[in-house]
Amino acid sequence: MHLIFPVVEGGGGRGGFVPDADPTTGIGAASSFSTRKQNYDKAILELDGFFEQARRYKQAKEAKAPSLKPDLKLEAMIPVIDGKEPIMVTARREREIRDAITWADKQKVKIILVDAVEAMKVTKEIKDHNISVILGPSLALPGT
Repeated sequence: MHLIFPVVEGGGGRGGFVPDADPTTGIGAASSFSTRKQNYDKAILELDGFFEQARRYKQAKEAKAPSLKPDLKLEAMIPVIDGKEPIMVTARREREIRDAITWADKQKVKIILVDAVEAMKVTKEIKDHNISVILGPSLALPGT
């Protein structure tokens, strides 16, 4: 399973102007920080809701609820929730990595960080949580 961790998107390109922005969300535009933060919070709530739904599904399955209809997405989540399978989480920057670690602790799931460009800034937390890291291409130039 692979998760691209939500992030508070930047405010746009050079000069803060990005044409063709989504007018309803402000994503891709020089939207205010509060709008970007609201979008981030909404994404985290949806993610948490999905994990809670998977936990309820697992409980219903274990209880052999007669009205339970098979759901392949939720079925695939059972090994993750049980801690048998990790989630590969793409989190590039320091803040994203810290947020992903905090989120994984809250959800009590194992993660593997993918493309963690700024992992060196949070090595203590990564080590403390025994998290594996998959770095990007070894011949790539440093990020800006």
